[in-house]
Amino acid sequence: SFESNRAEPVPSIPVALDGIFDKISKRKFTLHADSKEAFIFNFLGRRIGSQIDGALRVLDSSGKEIAANDDAVGKDSRLEWSAPAAGNYMLEISNVEEKTGPSCFWRLEITHANPDFEIKINSERITTSADGTTILNIHADRVNGFNGDIDLSAKDLPIGLSFSGGKIGPGQDSIDTTFSAKAGVSLSASPIHIVGTAVINKRKVVRELFAREQYMPRSIDPAMFQDDSYKRPYRQCAILPLAVIARTEPFALECSANTITFTPGKNSELTVRTRRKTGEKGDIKIEVRGLPTKITVAAVTMKESQSETKLTFSAAGDAPASIGNIIIVGSIGGAQQAAPAVAYNVHK
Repeated sequence: SFESNRAEPVPSIPVALDGIFDKISKRKFTLHADSKEAFIFNFLGRRIGSQIDGALRVLDSSGKEIAANDDAVGKDSRLEWSAPAAGNYMLEISNVEEKTGPSCFWRLEITHANPDFEIKINSERITTSADGTTILNIHADRVNGFNGDIDLSAKDLPIGLSFSGGKIGPGQDSIDTTFSAKAGVSLSASPIHIVGTAVINKRKVVRELFAREQYMPRSIDPAMFQDDSYKRPYRQCAILPLAVIARTEPFALECSANTITFTPGKNSELTVRTRRKTGEKGDIKIEVRGLPTKITVAAVTMKESQSETKLTFSAAGDAPASIGNIIIVGSIGGAQQAAPAVAYNVHK
């Protein structure tokens, strides 16, 4: 990281710039912008384990401050800004505490403020069992006003594995999905790819999910994370592996359909079936996760003598239209198993 009081030009956008406030607690960058051109400046310090209290300023050609931010995300700064006119501007980043040294490192991300999204999971790997199902929560970060549907799918799945997929609808920022493996599938690990697809400004946009893990920077005292201004940082993983292991659960679940439609004022039914390991006994308590607003379901227990049971859903007359996934989960004592996700549509 080269330090200077002189302003450095911003390279092509998007860009991520890294540096250290080694001896000087400010850095300046020049930026040319067209009229109404919109940008996002994301200044990371505490979020990546640094000790800085970061601030951002945008100055016009005369040196007058025209936009600024401090403490948007804890002690870190984030600024969305549109140029009032075409011209040259200066972006200044600083450590407001004026501390310098090796622990005062930073990252500055500059992107255009176009409607967009990302999908992610807070895990570096996925594990599912043969003849079993694993629940995976996928989160969507929507930016710059995007609020459309995001369709989820998986690529490069090994033979015998399936992904429920799903649709993250308007106003939603996450969905529970499932991975399932057939009985007898090879026990192995393989990299997979989950993608989200949306239409933004009449253009198809595809974003691949990134896995991320929390970690402890070696240079950071763990006691620092007791301070609310610090967040234990995440780092993105290069690959997302999916491992198939031998099933340890005493039973497996499946549903009679992978989709269900709820009509306001009416009831809907779904059959749940089980496959028990030889000799396994006990009643299976059934619960439904992710029910849409104003949809209810009666509690059900699948008796030891039963291999299937019915769930009856009731939709209130004013149930709002929505889409998503419901997850059927069964439990015997401390053992739990899910069925593959069922996509729902509340249809007016």
